[in-house]
Amino acid sequence: MDALDNGMTAEQRVTVTSEMTVGHFVAHMPQVYATPMMILHMEMASGAAIGPRLPEGFVSVGMDVKVRHLAATPVGPHRSRRLSRHQD
Repeated sequence: MDALDNGMTAEQRVTVTSEMTVGHFVAHMPQVYATPMMILHMEMASGAAIGPRLPEGFVSVGMDVKVRHLAATPVGPHRSRRLSRHQD
């Protein structure tokens, strides 16, 4: 396996749909980007960052998440960006 370097990055851009909102999962909640969906997209960015360096058939899975969701993103053409950076 090639070494994983500190600072490896990947980006995941999404357009928020109603299926990605907290209101889709919890009645009477607003139609804004759900934090668990944001973490899923962060996980996808992480996999993209290190995937090319993993042996064939291997994948990356998260085991520790530290996140701050700073603002509500409504459904629509507003683009949301998730950036992942590998650090030891």
